[in-house]
Amino acid sequence: MTDEERPLQATTDLPEDFVEQVKQVLSHLYDFSYLQQHPLAQRLSAAQAGNGGTSGQRLRREIIAAIEALNPGSDVAFHSPHARYYNLLNLRYLESMSIPEAAQELTISIRQTHRDLRRAEENIAAILWDRCRAGRSPSADDEAIAEPQASSLQSEMSLLKPSPYPTDIGALIHYARKATEQLATLHGVTLHVEMPVEPVTISTDPGMAQQVLINMMSKAIQHAHQGPLYATLKRDEQGLYFALRYVAGPHTGDLIASSTVNTALTDRLGWTIQQENLPGGRQCILLRLNTDDRILLLVDDNEALTKLLDRFLAGLGFQVVGVQSGQEGLRLAQELRPDLIVLDVMIPEMNGWELLQRLRAHPATAQTPIVVCSVFNDPELAYSLGAAHFLAKPVQQADLLAALRELGMI
Repeated sequence: MTDEERPLQATTDLPEDFVEQVKQVLSHLYDFSYLQQHPLAQRLSAAQAGNGGTSGQRLRREIIAAIEALNPGSDVAFHSPHARYYNLLNLRYLESMSIPEAAQELTISIRQTHRDLRRAEENIAAILWDRCRAGRSPSADDEAIAEPQASSLQSEMSLLKPSPYPTDIGALIHYARKATEQLATLHGVTLHVEMPVEPVTISTDPGMAQQVLINMMSKAIQHAHQGPLYATLKRDEQGLYFALRYVAGPHTGDLIASSTVNTALTDRLGWTIQQENLPGGRQCILLRLNTDDRILLLVDDNEALTKLLDRFLAGLGFQVVGVQSGQEGLRLAQELRPDLIVLDVMIPEMNGWELLQRLRAHPATAQTPIVVCSVFNDPELAYSLGAAHFLAKPVQQADLLAALRELGMI
């Protein structure tokens, strides 16, 4: 065996069942409810005295810290054999790449990828085994990568503040499908995804939304009987929804109740999730992607103005979405269907006057209230082109609120 092939933390008494448990945890690294119930979470508890968070959160920190222990340093080239274990673990489990994708990224064969990944997993198991026996926690020595500690799920969720951004929800669903494909294969479940051909853009926190979708699909796969699982993204009279339909397995229980972290995340996003029991043992998990907040689309190349308007409108039920170019503003205005558009005149790619005319000419935005906000004090021109109001820069909170009252929005 070469030095490259030998585990970095080799132990002669590493149990096979412990290695298998580590592999299971690696495959569910973003599923906190799964981690919370995993035997390894309890097994590592004794080595984590004093560390905050739930046992599932602490287990995830332990795994990430062990992966980081294999980091060869920034001086080692990405494609170097000495960095392969570390890079493979990151690509496969932190970035959720498939084996073929990771092989392509590292320019090695799929066979070599399987072999190296198995050794990398054994290295992680060996690190955790040694630290368990020593009674210490890797995350105690790796504070830089530790997650924010909290005494309870509720207190940790209270620290999360979504950062809404125009997001293609279809792309997130596609990623969640890729992340859960291997799990579906293991459970004998075939995924069938139905989505609109055109992108479906919503304003949401993409990171939090991604975790909700991955966890939702993972739980449904584990609860489903062998066979098809249908995933659908559609609109109805209540708005946009994502649904998973399948025949339940013999011991499924309440999927929603078993995913407390996911439920908390959906609450933070302003979404709702529910489980419906249908005839014939069929189940439907329904995720409503609606929010009661009205969307204000700001088209201005000054990013700081987005935060300023967000502060001005705090508590008034507005969600401010900022973009920096005319072309992006035109696209998102048609996809997001905002309740109000505020645009500058001096913006890249398409000036505000042209954008205003094109918004007025498009059926989707012809009736949307548009406020021109500019250093060019020319309200008469703005009104002649279809603006509903004009604000001179620098914009003041009182002036913005007065404009909204005049438009009947507050």
